[in-house]
Amino acid sequence: MRRIRRPLGFTLVELLVALAAMALLSVSAWRGLGGMSTGVARLQERADEDQALNTTLAQWRTDLDMLNSQTDLPALEWDGNTLRLLRRDSLDAGLRVVAWSLGAPGADSKRYWLRWESPVLRDRTAVKAMWGEAALWARNPSTAQRLREVRLVALDGWQLLFFRGATWSNPMSGADAVTGIAPPTDAAIPQGVRLSIQPASGPLAQGTLTLDWALQSAGETL
Repeated sequence: MRRIRRPLGFTLVELLVALAAMALLSVSAWRGLGGMSTGVARLQERADEDQALNTTLAQWRTDLDMLNSQTDLPALEWDGNTLRLLRRDSLDAGLRVVAWSLGAPGADSKRYWLRWESPVLRDRTAVKAMWGEAALWARNPSTAQRLREVRLVALDGWQLLFFRGATWSNPMSGADAVTGIAPPTDAAIPQGVRLSIQPASGPLAQGTLTLDWALQSAGETL
């Protein structure tokens, strides 16, 4: 009896089935890689935001740590949107006026925390002039004034409380009006400052963050 040998190889149907299975596997693998890539990108974005926020808060602490206290010069003033302060320069025997404010919405519809800094100042007249300059920058900045600002992190809002007379109070209300105790003699510097910020809304929002600062020492004299 003669045997009929089957031809070696695959039939067209078998090849089509194999190609379809490989295509399904490729699609699944591509989706998995895409999801992994998205996850890595989000983690990197979160890490970048955290680093920017930590750097910003470190600068905030430094500005307050370097506060200068003199009875005839401004030290610290909050108007509900902008904080102006007079601080010692880190590398120079002089002073700087610094302002922190929440800017207007930008092209991305976000509002960014801004920091403005004057040049090094060496006399009272210059300090008083730059104190006024900082207020103008916060309300309606000119092109020249914008050159001294740095855009920091996106915020939905921020608030401050000052610690005076053994209690936290709204800086704009006046500590003596709240507690009945006269303000300390070392100008307007409170014993503590409480900062609360709301990072911009979004998938990486962190809720309200609070940072307390305590007065350590005063400094430079002009």
